[in-house]
Amino acid sequence: MVAMAVKARRIDSQVVVVETYLYQELRQQSFFNPDKDLIRLSGKRSDYFLTASTGGIPAGTAVFRNKGGEADELVPIIQGSTQALSLTGTYLRFTDDDFSVSDLNGSNGFVLKGIDSNDGSGFSVSSAWDVNGNGFDDIIVGAPGYAPVQSSSY
Repeated sequence: MVAMAVKARRIDSQVVVVETYLYQELRQQSFFNPDKDLIRLSGKRSDYFLTASTGGIPAGTAVFRNKGGEADELVPIIQGSTQALSLTGTYLRFTDDDFSVSDLNGSNGFVLKGIDSNDGSGFSVSSAWDVNGNGFDDIIVGAPGYAPVQSSSY
């Protein structure tokens, strides 16, 4: 899985801030609807792509891994969406083919939902190193609206 920090690429023991071609490409798109179609990578090959959505407005962080064996990267899409607490979920897909969210079946990707419908799950998304020691790198999903005086992460 992924081994980096938000908005950064891990190169050996150094962490370097990056802004990639994918971010430039997505920033130029005026609108997409992740409830119908996840963002297409315009010919760029990827192993997986993670994004949070607010029912049509992208938010949070995307995770991109190049099939060419280059270092993994996290790429910001849009931070601080005004509809962040009404997020519809965090989508993780394992394909670079065009498909709709309804095609997610567990083998090509899945949707992460929060505990409550209004907990804002997916407001922030980040990769983590092997936090729990199981040999796989982890993903952290924030939920700032979990409770009136506290937030949560999954």
